[in-house]
Amino acid sequence: MILFLHEPFPREVLVAKLQSLFPSDKLSDLRKMSERFTGFSPILKELIQIWFVVDASVIQGELRWRLGSRKDQTARSSFHECIESGLFVAVAPVFLKAEIQEHLADIALDEGVTIAEAEAEWEKVQRHMHFYQPQSAITPEIQVIDRDDLPYKFASDELGLPVYSRDLDFRSMNVPLIAVCLDLTARQYARAASIMMGLTFHSTITVTFALEAFAGFCRMATSLFTIFIRLPKWVQFAAAGVLAGLLIHPKSRAKIVSGIKAVYNGAAKMKPEVLSNLTWLMEEFADAVIIEQETRTELRAALPQTRKRSAIMHARTVFVTSKEPLSLAELESRMRIHGYSSQARDFKGYLRRVLRKSGQFLETSPGLWSLKTN
Repeated sequence: MILFLHEPFPREVLVAKLQSLFPSDKLSDLRKMSERFTGFSPILKELIQIWFVVDASVIQGELRWRLGSRKDQTARSSFHECIESGLFVAVAPVFLKAEIQEHLADIALDEGVTIAEAEAEWEKVQRHMHFYQPQSAITPEIQVIDRDDLPYKFASDELGLPVYSRDLDFRSMNVPLIAVCLDLTARQYARAASIMMGLTFHSTITVTFALEAFAGFCRMATSLFTIFIRLPKWVQFAAAGVLAGLLIHPKSRAKIVSGIKAVYNGAAKMKPEVLSNLTWLMEEFADAVIIEQETRTELRAALPQTRKRSAIMHARTVFVTSKEPLSLAELESRMRIHGYSSQARDFKGYLRRVLRKSGQFLETSPGLWSLKTN
């Protein structure tokens, strides 16, 4: 960051550099890093992460864009970028795989590609999703317009998450629904939040190390001075004589003065660029903060009312997104990060009882748990 600030670049180049330093993809890593430092908890609490059960209509739209509308094969949709940034966490019932497979031939035909190409793209999409097998099997006492919607309702009920869908039929089933397309606003938010978090995090680390280095220098200077005054008088006089000799000797004095002038002149020449870049950086940071706040407000307004989620709901969502078994301590930590709170004195013991009672989890080895796959 220091080298970046000391180089005089045009504004458009600096913008590109800043975006390359903190792309939206970095938001996920920045979130994880911030979770490890309690000092960042106020910012972390404000940072949005949207968990939802994604409907087939959204995934079909993503596939059709990739196969038909996309010109550059490296381009990403807003939905894809939001998932890779960690802003969107998309969970789907296992049933979605069969539903997409059923329509894949029609999608390929409509978009003018082969079935093999459609299947290859579907495989890529699945890598960014988390699949969950609902335990519910009883048709609820509600109006069901399309029975294919039931797995999504069951997943929503068991995970305590809203459904992200363009299908308004879910409302008749009392399913909390995200019916507004969030993708574009969410992408703006992810990009602004990444710059805001990145600059905040790295600047804090830089300042912390600078202060620690200065404090270390002061401690070293104090120690050297303490050692110096404890030295025998003749050693102190000898050291003072050497320093005086350097200052008195014309060539030595000239080199010292020349070195000081070089440092001063270099700083003087560099100062305008440094100040200019710092001013620009502050402006970009302020812009990112404003965009982050505005888009965060828009996103929250578009989300359905938050419902109370039980411990088992939180545990399911944590395990469904985990790639490996978790200890009860790690499970508790992740649940609390995701907003769960408990007054239980022995929370780990409570979690153990909840996992065993549900029959949905498996203790793969002593102390390590995972979600059953069938």
